[in-house]
Amino acid sequence: MKVLIFFMESAFQDQVHGGSAVILKHISDALADSGDEITILCRYRRNNTKTFKLNSRTIVKPILKFKEVFPDAYFTPPYNIASAIAKITEHIERHDVFINFDSNFIFQDIIKSRSPIINCLHDFVYSGALQGTFLFKRDTMVANSVYTKEVVIGTVGRFFSDLEKRIVVINNGINALHFKKAEPRKIFKYIPRKVVGKRLLLCPHRPEDGKGIFESIQVLDLLCNKYKRNDYLLLIPIGLDAKVSTEIREFYKKVEKVIKNYKLNNSVLFHKWVPYSLMNEYYSLGGVTLCIGNQIESFGNIPLESILCGTPSIISRVGAYRYILPEWAVIKTDHGDLEDVALKILSTKDDFDLKDSISYINDNYSLERMSEKYISLIHSQKLNPPLKYNPRKSNLFTIPPWCYVSKK
Repeated sequence: MKVLIFFMESAFQDQVHGGSAVILKHISDALADSGDEITILCRYRRNNTKTFKLNSRTIVKPILKFKEVFPDAYFTPPYNIASAIAKITEHIERHDVFINFDSNFIFQDIIKSRSPIINCLHDFVYSGALQGTFLFKRDTMVANSVYTKEVVIGTVGRFFSDLEKRIVVINNGINALHFKKAEPRKIFKYIPRKVVGKRLLLCPHRPEDGKGIFESIQVLDLLCNKYKRNDYLLLIPIGLDAKVSTEIREFYKKVEKVIKNYKLNNSVLFHKWVPYSLMNEYYSLGGVTLCIGNQIESFGNIPLESILCGTPSIISRVGAYRYILPEWAVIKTDHGDLEDVALKILSTKDDFDLKDSISYINDNYSLERMSEKYISLIHSQKLNPPLKYNPRKSNLFTIPPWCYVSKK
């Protein structure tokens, strides 16, 4: 089978920038192992222009000239959008199925193709994914969590009563062979060895307001300045987009200013973006991984990866984070309750027992199971008639999936 994948982000040969890129790599590897030929069309950027092979049967072409960095990809001259549509149309004619990864390709009505279209939804926050999902009328939609499915049904599904029949849930799979406790060795190419002996707080997220960088700095302020614990060190990676984006560089200047205002310069370490191959060492080095932003995660790989490497994670009850792990398997907090986060860090023991949490992740988020489900879906894909506008009518009042009742 010939499979065409549209990926709005940048795909790199030696680096991974974001959780959806990790899932894309696993899916393309699984398709290649099953004998399929895969073409990935992704975003062009000045430091990533050459076609390359992701594996023996997957070719990546960074030829689509959208805005170079995330988000707001369609903020580009109209001739770039027209060119991208033309290139995608040309490639679709030579493939058996089209996967709209991240649901960001919003011009599906323009493409009159006999190839089935699968929308893979890996976020339901950014403008491209929102537009692509509200404009979805084609064959199948994949949601990466029950939470994401319920939010889509509660919004887009108001106007398309048959949408629920088109949605399949395939949870993200985590590579347990890679993410496990590892002796830190090669990681010291990216962070100085002097961090050993410090209580390390990890914040391994893209440079975005909602990902919790500023909340993590405020927690560090409580630890260092209120509770007088100067043995904590917050690690912040510099995102790959900083090389090509003035906007991202300005974001880091803002972060540095906040750190300076809290007088935490000696308690924060910026370092190079860590390659995927060394993330197990990175997590293993940490004391706690912080996922305490207000980003409405549709799944969220980071806390699961961290736990598999033996490092506890503290997560906000935001989006799918409320559901992917039970209360006993991860440390949860209400967003904005930074005092609670600080106290939980202080009470977290070095020998925090994660054995049951690791077993739960292995049982419920198997990479092999995720890959099998994707392969089965792609290989059995057939054309469906377009969804028709048919609003649902209901007098039922309930708490929507994006809200929850807290003790506060």
